[in-house]
Amino acid sequence: INEIAYLAEEAGTGTPSGIDNTSSVYGGFLTFEKNLEEGANKIERLSVKEPVEIVLASTGITQETKVVVGDVREKKEEDEAWFENVCKEYKEIYSRGLEAIKNGDWKSVGEQMNKNQELLEQITVSCKEIEDIVKLAREEGAFGAKLTGTGRGGYVLILTPGKELQEKVAKAV
Repeated sequence: INEIAYLAEEAGTGTPSGIDNTSSVYGGFLTFEKNLEEGANKIERLSVKEPVEIVLASTGITQETKVVVGDVREKKEEDEAWFENVCKEYKEIYSRGLEAIKNGDWKSVGEQMNKNQELLEQITVSCKEIEDIVKLAREEGAFGAKLTGTGRGGYVLILTPGKELQEKVAKAV
């Protein structure tokens, strides 16, 4: 089912990562690593002790994935050493975030989300609307906030453990 869903997205966007169809098929917490050698992607389902509240905030903006991916590819080609450093930092953030999720350390997860958002801004996939939502969510006490999906619009994923915090942040954004 996952492979067929990927093919459907590929027909529509041209350059999908595979995470959208994988998340839709498997659900829950999971890790996803795209195999750039054309083999099977690495997918790991994670167990969490208890559900955690989030807010998804829409910017109201949509973007073409292939355009954004093309722009990022151009940035990489302009300065491969810089881009390699961004990827190295991303992998460190990912590892710390994964460990924090496994331990149920939501404060640390939020910190890693915030650091990831900074990297996404550096590679130009953020936008003013996303950054406004991120700033507001953090001011209201969210543990972390970052864009999700293609970027330059779309949604912001906001970590808000506890119903009270979730409602406060949702109302603000």
